[in-house]
Amino acid sequence: MKQALSVSTIIVLLTLFTLPAIAHSSGEMIIGYQVVLRIRSAAGGLSIQERVDKVTTRLNRRLGGKPFDPALITVRRYCGEYAVMHKNCLIVIADSKTAAYNKTSSEKLAKEWAANLKRVIPLAKAKTEGP
Repeated sequence: MKQALSVSTIIVLLTLFTLPAIAHSSGEMIIGYQVVLRIRSAAGGLSIQERVDKVTTRLNRRLGGKPFDPALITVRRYCGEYAVMHKNCLIVIADSKTAAYNKTSSEKLAKEWAANLKRVIPLAKAKTEGP
């Protein structure tokens, strides 16, 4: 009886310790081999991966062969959250759930993502355009 109880206890403990890992699944956006943002929650009727795909599409539209000025990446309020914008075009919303997973605010998360994009995009473009 004691042995069965301890096995059950172990199963419960393993389940409790693995649930946060499952709950914290994320979709990563990688540019030039660097993770620039991690989306950790579904939002707006989109799954995590759908959100990442949508951000990728938005960035590709902004970057597609046109000169890109990273200084035009800003953080603004958008639909009650903070968002990373390029000029007046939405790139990604730093939703409060993802911010909470990162133990930060939506505004700070958006600023972090914007800084990553400003730093990484010019490096990635330089590598693809060559000397």
